[in-house]
Amino acid sequence: MAFDELRSEARRIGGASEKEQIEKLKPTIYEVDRAVAGILGLSEDVVRLLENRVDILVERRVAGAKEEKREHVRGEAEVKIKPPRRTRVKREAERAGRSLFEFT
Repeated sequence: MAFDELRSEARRIGGASEKEQIEKLKPTIYEVDRAVAGILGLSEDVVRLLENRVDILVERRVAGAKEEKREHVRGEAEVKIKPPRRTRVKREAERAGRSLFEFT
């Protein structure tokens, strides 16, 4: 199946986050596109139009991938949510400070 070929090819070349890597994957990507288009009954013109749009999106993704880690093969950066910092809960007496009666 073309999807399996695409995945194995992407792993073989070390990912799909740089322009050169994606250029090597394009023939396999286009093969997948044609297989899907055949299933959906899309014309060759529609497939070419979609491939051109995808090429534009790939260029944008590659431009943003320079900041991301290279091990992301799927093109989706993991969401890095940090838990909120824990603050020390002060007792009521510590929070209030010193009483005015202490100064008299």
